[in-house]
Amino acid sequence: MTCASLVCQSILLRCILYKVENHHSQDPANHPAWLGLRYGIEPTIKTADVILALDCDVPWINTQCHPKEGAKIFHVDVDPLKQQMPVFYLKALKRYRADSCTSLSQINAYLKAKHEERLSSNLFMDRWTALQASHKQKLETIAAEAKVDEKGHFGTPYLARQLKKLCPDDTIWAVEAVTQTAFVADQIQATLPGSWLNCGGGGLGWSGGGALGIKLATDVAGEKRFVCQIVGDGTYLFSVPGSVYWISKRYDIPVLTIVLNNKGWNAPRKSLLLVHPHGEGSKVGNDELNISFVPTPDYSGIAKAAAGGDIWAGHASTADELAKLLPEAIQSVLNGKTAVLDAHLEGPDGKYGGGKAALVG
Repeated sequence: MTCASLVCQSILLRCILYKVENHHSQDPANHPAWLGLRYGIEPTIKTADVILALDCDVPWINTQCHPKEGAKIFHVDVDPLKQQMPVFYLKALKRYRADSCTSLSQINAYLKAKHEERLSSNLFMDRWTALQASHKQKLETIAAEAKVDEKGHFGTPYLARQLKKLCPDDTIWAVEAVTQTAFVADQIQATLPGSWLNCGGGGLGWSGGGALGIKLATDVAGEKRFVCQIVGDGTYLFSVPGSVYWISKRYDIPVLTIVLNNKGWNAPRKSLLLVHPHGEGSKVGNDELNISFVPTPDYSGIAKAAAGGDIWAGHASTADELAKLLPEAIQSVLNGKTAVLDAHLEGPDGKYGGGKAALVG
């Protein structure tokens, strides 16, 4: 399992020790130094004295966020020069072409041999306590984001938190949520190695076939793992769902698919705003940008048709509907039948089976 760490100088040594010594029992989201998943923008990057980047292709985006002047950056990676990437802006003092696990094990052994007394000092204990308090506050802030509005409509944080609560503890998450990924990662808080899988390269639509492959690969020696695909509505269509759910039915490969239905491709808008935040495109709606899906397809219906009608399919627009349907979908997969839930983010308007716009045509 690869990881990307940002560690300020005051806690660098202790975090490395703690991570390496407890990598079997203490997992990323539970670790007080956990910062979550972000798209190259994280406040800690701007304040850190020392940054250790481990197997991370894009730890920050310079036009949006970058280390402060004088920050010491060290880079450990199997390919630190990124020879296959056309541009690369990580200005490290030192680069090491090495396996991260081996590197951290060697650093850990050196620190225990040379600096154990320093790591046990009050200074480091106080900073460790402060880090734990900060982590607790972060988790409380994330929990507060999982809410419904006055109409009972939910967003991705609430949906993801319900998934975390109701799915088996050892669920493998195949995540292709695109603009919603950070919200999903915050609420899922994956802890088991290999339980969070996404694509490190370009090209959307991998998660449909990917979820089936993950299920096949992990059902070994009589042990069956629960696989949940969380996918945006656009990437769901890119995955060729007609093929995915026919294969799922034909070969009895049960997975849970959650379609994050926000009525269109929001990634192009996000990319546009990063480059031209005040341009003409920022002043028009999704229809004018031609990224709207209103009225949306029947995403779960597509899957059901492909499977000859023999999968669980449903739509949820409110928290009450989600409370009824999500346990049904999960139980269907546990019973051996694939389930697809079309999750109507922020209400049913413009979505199949929802508001008036969904009934046009």
